[in-house]
Amino acid sequence: MKIKNEIKIEVNFPKKSKRKTIFKGKADYKFSKGNQDEIEIYTDLIKITAKRSSKIDIKSILKNPKNTIHTNLIKSLILHYLSNNEHKILKIEISNGKNIETIPGKQIKQPLLSKVSWPIKIRNDLGTILFEENIKSTVILNSLSHMISAMNHNDPFPKFEKLWKSFNILFMHIGGKTKEFESMKEFKIYLMKNESKFNFTKNITIPFNAYELRSRMKIKEMIFNNYSPDTKLKGYSDMIQRYKNKKICSLLLETLVYKEAKLKLLHLYNDAKTHLDKYSVNGNDDEIEVTSFISLIYLYFIRNKLFHGERLDPTFQILDNQEKDEMEWNCQFLTLLNFETINQI
Repeated sequence: MKIKNEIKIEVNFPKKSKRKTIFKGKADYKFSKGNQDEIEIYTDLIKITAKRSSKIDIKSILKNPKNTIHTNLIKSLILHYLSNNEHKILKIEISNGKNIETIPGKQIKQPLLSKVSWPIKIRNDLGTILFEENIKSTVILNSLSHMISAMNHNDPFPKFEKLWKSFNILFMHIGGKTKEFESMKEFKIYLMKNESKFNFTKNITIPFNAYELRSRMKIKEMIFNNYSPDTKLKGYSDMIQRYKNKKICSLLLETLVYKEAKLKLLHLYNDAKTHLDKYSVNGNDDEIEVTSFISLIYLYFIRNKLFHGERLDPTFQILDNQEKDEMEWNCQFLTLLNFETINQI
């Protein structure tokens, strides 16, 4: 392919006393046919050099999300933000050897509104992965875009929605199925097989007993929502019998009373009760089962309530309340789970 047109982009951030290199390397792009962009990411500067066979209007690069140079710019910004650097873009310069377009910071829609201290260090090879052109790179890019966007919200309700979108991309990719429920089942298997890789997420719930865990969740509301009408009670009984963790089984035993009468009518009660009696006492202490229950059962219920508009919009809560505290905890949990998932796929 004959390359004629060179594009250079510089993104400037507030200067540090000492410039550090975050990433230097090559970047693939769609239909590149072996050609690669050059990427340099520092604590105060991003530089991209791209060559294309066709002419590109430099003014259009930042406005066209399908432009391959635009995509590599977004990947560069994400790497920069994840390195705990200054967030504010001071200016962007784009040149093609003949013309220079300068966009001052006041005209830029800042992707990240404040500096973030991330709870976990992102994987060392993230740059190499992001700048490849494949499904894995796209999944991680999309997931991180939602997670970084979530950090712009102080209100935990919109923050949770962004974090769930980040998580949804990950479990659908790992699960490998077209339906959410089927991918969730596969993601649970993935969690169990990779328990040692989710220590930060597990550490959130390790200090809590069943009572303390229940106090952070709307378990009663979840049961009535997820397992009504009665035709869904077989699914409730099956869900109960999939868990053998002592904390989860104790929590489910305490709340079995909500559906006791109807479970008995359908002859589903005895098996569920026997299982919970056994494993609430002699079950395992594998915290990854708690991680699985919270992420794939409980937070999915919370997600549905928010996304389907089944609740009054949180904007109309005049004073902070327990629900906000619960949602902030949900966000903390999901942020760690997303990070640890990205760090190993």
